[in-house]
Amino acid sequence: MQSDAELCFSVLRLSITDPFPDVQKEGAASLITFSKRQTKAVGFMGDHAIGAIKPLLLHKHAAIRVYGIEAAKAILSVTSQGVPLLFIYDEADDRQAIVPNLVFDQSAAVRTALFQAMGDLLAEWSPRDRYAYADQLLPVLMAGTFDELSPVIETSQGKLSRVGEICTDDLVAAEILEQPAAGASTVGLQHLVHHCYDKALKELLQESTEFILVKQKKALEVLRLFVEYATVDDIVRSLKKILNRLVMVYANGSSENILSVKIKEIAQTIAQKVPSPEIYIEVLLPRLEKLKLNSELKPEATVSAVVAILDFLIQDTKADSLGDVAKQRIMSTLSKNYIQAYLTTDAGVHDAHLESIRRLLM
Repeated sequence: MQSDAELCFSVLRLSITDPFPDVQKEGAASLITFSKRQTKAVGFMGDHAIGAIKPLLLHKHAAIRVYGIEAAKAILSVTSQGVPLLFIYDEADDRQAIVPNLVFDQSAAVRTALFQAMGDLLAEWSPRDRYAYADQLLPVLMAGTFDELSPVIETSQGKLSRVGEICTDDLVAAEILEQPAAGASTVGLQHLVHHCYDKALKELLQESTEFILVKQKKALEVLRLFVEYATVDDIVRSLKKILNRLVMVYANGSSENILSVKIKEIAQTIAQKVPSPEIYIEVLLPRLEKLKLNSELKPEATVSAVVAILDFLIQDTKADSLGDVAKQRIMSTLSKNYIQAYLTTDAGVHDAHLESIRRLLM
């Protein structure tokens, strides 16, 4: 036999699937109130409660999608069990993950509600939930700081800063820090990124090869900010993955100038965090070996990408900080006949990068 709370939720579930938008709005508003007052019942429902509000998040009317986001936030504030449902591909309906798609919603109100919800959940959850789901929610919140509208950017930045402060409070509560220092938000975000680094990085690198340009650009922007808050140790141990993926993105989309700009920003952020050219060389130069290039579908594009990214990484390096051995390795590799042949294929594209590298090696 159903409890009163379960019966009430069943009625609300019917209302949010009603064909009339006004009824759906009332149902969503009532569901938000229900979630706040019947926390025990919502907790028992677990991810079923989130499953029930999916129609609101997918609705054609922006106002109802906003209600859906607010309802999702109210439910997830009580139980975080439904988070994965909002971030996974729906095989049954052949539908992309709901929350990542809402980042690109045409309505500014929907995007604002989304970024507010992500920030509030990360700030208000218990530390256990905050760090358990940061790999999914934090990149979405970071994406809001690159929105096309200033008010949305400001909202996202404010929420991101608040999350950083809360994470700093976690460090103080755990006695890792004695008291919040200057730049408390930055310290907290560095801590949060460290905890979710591997999972979030894997997803961001995968998204950086999206076929849709606007999504690819957003993934690269978020990746740059994510790397900015990452620890040096995390960057170094994942550098090969990051640089190889940047080579792939550049090689496949070098005609898109905006991607080149975003890749340059990521490379420069890496160079600022890890100012060790020898490490970049150890990763990139092996990509120019003849056998490896022979296995590439477009070896000339790979050579172009490696040269460009190497330039991005070392162009602000002082000449005396690059050892003679490293200089010799670069000169020897770039002067090989087969490399020169690939570079000659589209010389105009490479001239600036080659000249920049040569100036450093002189």
